[in-house]
Amino acid sequence: PSKSGRRSSVASAQSTGSDVHERELWEDFVVVEFDEDSPMLRRKMSAFEEGTEDLRNELKELIKTGCGYLELAAEELEGNLALADDLAMAEIRKLSPLMPMFHEMLKRVVHLKEEVLDSLQQNLILSFEDFLKNDVKQAQVLRRELQRARDVFETLEA
Repeated sequence: PSKSGRRSSVASAQSTGSDVHERELWEDFVVVEFDEDSPMLRRKMSAFEEGTEDLRNELKELIKTGCGYLELAAEELEGNLALADDLAMAEIRKLSPLMPMFHEMLKRVVHLKEEVLDSLQQNLILSFEDFLKNDVKQAQVLRRELQRARDVFETLEA
């Protein structure tokens, strides 16, 4: 509670020197101040709920798109490996002394692309899936708890 007796709830990132700007952005969008239940509080809570749902839907779409990209990239890597294997055949190696080097270079490129795709999957796709499973669900639980508290308040007020 502040000096005026007003309570506020602000969702923001943990404070470090590098995330001050991010915290300020959050404070602009996710500030709920209240003295009592009111239409404005309900509108703000509704807007926060809609924003949470929009975030959830956007993350689901990003995950879906990312998974599709990973599947296509895996198919491309299989084709590149098949080409590299073909370049390793004795008949092809006889055509040019550069063929063995091209074969090794192509295998190295495939290996590096695999590392990038693994990193993408671990650091982006799985992180967002974890976020959806935990953090967004936690926001939904808090919203339901708020609704129950609101219902109890309205019952006691009547």
